[in-house]
Amino acid sequence: MVTELKTSRQGSVVPFTIIEGPEDWRAADFPELEDAILHLTPEYVSELDAAVATAESLISEGKKLQDISLDDVSADLPTLSPALLEAGREAQWGRGWSVLRGVPVGRYSRQQQLAAYWVLGLHWGRAVPQNAKGHLIGHIKDLGRDPNDPSTRLYGTNAAQPWHNDGPADLVSLLCLSNSEEGGESGWSSSIAVHNEILRRAPHLASVLAGPWFFDRKNEIPDGEAEGGALGVEGCV
Repeated sequence: MVTELKTSRQGSVVPFTIIEGPEDWRAADFPELEDAILHLTPEYVSELDAAVATAESLISEGKKLQDISLDDVSADLPTLSPALLEAGREAQWGRGWSVLRGVPVGRYSRQQQLAAYWVLGLHWGRAVPQNAKGHLIGHIKDLGRDPNDPSTRLYGTNAAQPWHNDGPADLVSLLCLSNSEEGGESGWSSSIAVHNEILRRAPHLASVLAGPWFFDRKNEIPDGEAEGGALGVEGCV
């Protein structure tokens, strides 16, 4: 799921300036990742269950999942909502990411999984489409596509993803439904730390990365839009 928020300082990078703040981090800064994880307690899970039930009821009455708002489920989430909002603030204004653990996906049906994910995402912004089909929630799954085909988006294959960003949204979220037999680990890095390191090591490259660079849209082109475009790499991180 990708969401739009009010743009933070992370979306206003000045290419030639070292950016100081909590978003300039290294993996070594988090020797105990557990300290940075929001664990869903039994109380939180009970509230999420209630919100999912409310969402299912609204869907049975004819409301589409994408039309369910935070107001529709806020009464079910008296303690979980504040925790989720704080996680969103940390992702937007703090270190740039948050981790949640304990969503009971194993006992949820597929519709309940989607409803739970939607309810969580409502706390972090407005969902926006992530492909030409207008999908607000995408599924990362091996569909047997050829990873060597230039038009293939790698999330539909079993190939390893290179380091990349999922712009131009302000926030991107992932919900793990099951563990893979092998591989499948996710990693992330601070684009601000990368930016700062470029300035320290090869500052002339900052202006080069500021663009324009041409991007292909992998045959996912909405009606009336160009097949590609020019953006600054710095402007996408």
